[in-house]
Amino acid sequence: MTRVARTRTKIAAELAHARGSLRPLRIFRKSADGGPYDAFVLSLGSRWVLLQPITQRLDLDGYACLRIQDLASVEHYPQAELLSTVFRARRIRPRRRPIDLSSTPQLLASAQRMAGLLVIERNTRYPGEVEVGHIVEFKRAACKILTVSIHVEIDGEEEIRFADVTAVSFENGYEEGLNVIAKFEKRSRPRSAT
Repeated sequence: MTRVARTRTKIAAELAHARGSLRPLRIFRKSADGGPYDAFVLSLGSRWVLLQPITQRLDLDGYACLRIQDLASVEHYPQAELLSTVFRARRIRPRRRPIDLSSTPQLLASAQRMAGLLVIERNTRYPGEVEVGHIVEFKRAACKILTVSIHVEIDGEEEIRFADVTAVSFENGYEEGLNVIAKFEKRSRPRSAT
């Protein structure tokens, strides 16, 4: 039987245990479109968790940071033994990334240093919508991103309040594919508001 954690305390304990053991989890968010994230927990902060998602092909696909307060439940990944066998045969291992989870601005800045494009979700304010883009400026309570459409066209700048951010993903196949065409530099630094 699968063990399910639903309270904040139990969710935090499961995330911490999974991080230490690199045991994969199935994570559900409170939002309606927050279908399960099958992932390894790589890092855990007081407000954010850094995950390396597992695809249906039993492979790894980039990184996702989820806001802990938005998690509804956490359970053991149902195909953990199969995944372990496949990963051993393919010599695949989760790779940690130096993402600063101490605050939303720090998370965004460190993720931007790792990737050309970020996918930013604001599910509480704009359910089901995402912004794909490159951060160009940090302000006190928000950042500006240069958004990119699914047709890899620059849409313009969008201001995103840090308080609205519910998830950030980067370095997965989708963003990497768009970035091949958009050609944002991974190490470019956004300007800071003075």
